Amino acid sequence: MRKGLTLSVGLHVAVILIAWFGLPNLRKEHEIQEEPVVVDVVTLSQMSNPPAPAPQPTPSPAVKPVPPQVAQATPTPPPPPQPAP
Repeated sequence: MRKGLTLSVGLHVAVILIAWFGLPNLRKEHEIQEEPVVVDVVTLSQMSNPPAPAPQPTPSPAVKPVPPQVAQATPTPPPPPQPAP
């Protein structure tokens, strides 16, 4: 019984000490460090007057392909009549 009582008292004291000294450090707000920001200053005329676009070539009219002319076939003459024997 004596051993359990001392163990219980020791653990309770440890928990109280951790809560008293350790927990406030967990809630401590860290101070925000200010960092400089680098900014490039550009005049407005550099951004508002872009170069003119290159001129587009005018499309040439489409050339229609000429269909090839097909020569008309001449009818073959009928074979000569065979001589009678």
